Amino acid sequence: RQSAGNNYHRSRLSSAEINSMAMEMSMDYSPWDEDGWVPLTKSGKQKSPNQIRNELQRYIDQCKANGTSNQTRIIEQMGVNSNSFRKFMDPSTYVNQWNATSNGTYWAASKLLAKMAYEKELAKATGSGSKRKSNRDDYDSDDYDVQA
Repeated sequence: RQSAGNNYHRSRLSSAEINSMAMEMSMDYSPWDEDGWVPLTKSGKQKSPNQIRNELQRYIDQCKANGTSNQTRIIEQMGVNSNSFRKFMDPSTYVNQWNATSNGTYWAASKLLAKMAYEKELAKATGSGSKRKSNRDDYDSDDYDVQA
């Protein structure tokens, strides 16, 4: 008859198995899809609409430059109306910049940028990277505090 202790030791996972499971779990984890998520700076403050606007424009310019995407595809990827996008991208539309947080483009762009930064960090951590250049390869993930 075997004791419960022996079964425990036999079913213990190796550190490689634990790391593999953790990696799978982290790939499924999307903090930006949770209720109450807000884009944060490294210091823990909410990113302003001007910061998001600048990062999004830089991302669009990088995608255009390396030929991986264009503005129309990025707008579609975010799932926002082109008029909302245009309004958000024009800072003179808002008397107070924080009013732009009511525009869905603020949240959609924040999530897109966080996802790109997360994917880039994940690719660095796993050492996996495709030979084909993707949007995330050029995106500067230092702009986002990736919480995983």
